[in-house]
Amino acid sequence: MIRTTCGAVEIAMAGACEQVVEQEAPSAPDQPAAEPQPDEPVEEDEPEPLPVITEADFAELPIDAASVGFEPELQGFGFLDSHTNVFAESETQVLTEEMLGYQVDIRAIPIEYHFDYGDGGTTSSFDPGAALPDYDSAGYAVDKTDTQTATSHVGMTP
Repeated sequence: MIRTTCGAVEIAMAGACEQVVEQEAPSAPDQPAAEPQPDEPVEEDEPEPLPVITEADFAELPIDAASVGFEPELQGFGFLDSHTNVFAESETQVLTEEMLGYQVDIRAIPIEYHFDYGDGGTTSSFDPGAALPDYDSAGYAVDKTDTQTATSHVGMTP
């Protein structure tokens, strides 16, 4: 099995290295089989080269985008001038496709997240973020309407 990683996409091609060995038909009984002479180089069959698959090939695949998560208490809204915790909900996706004559399993692994908050504010992160816990490590209730996180956003007063 061969694995190639291309950004967030990994493909696994099973059987891509199998070689087909063709045998020559037996020679006629009245003709002796030709043996290579010591001065002649022996020709060896070279394996077929593996297909080249580019990032553009992956752009055509039906890979689902992450969905946006909010604190359930906020019902998708935030308060002006306060941190609103926004996070990506995604998981690894496996697709089986035929590419260049080979059946391949493609594993799309999210590695970077881009958040566009709709008011001109954006951020990119390798962290998808997460819903906030109800309590912090000291046992105090977490204020889910104004807690700064790696993916939170402060909506500015219009």
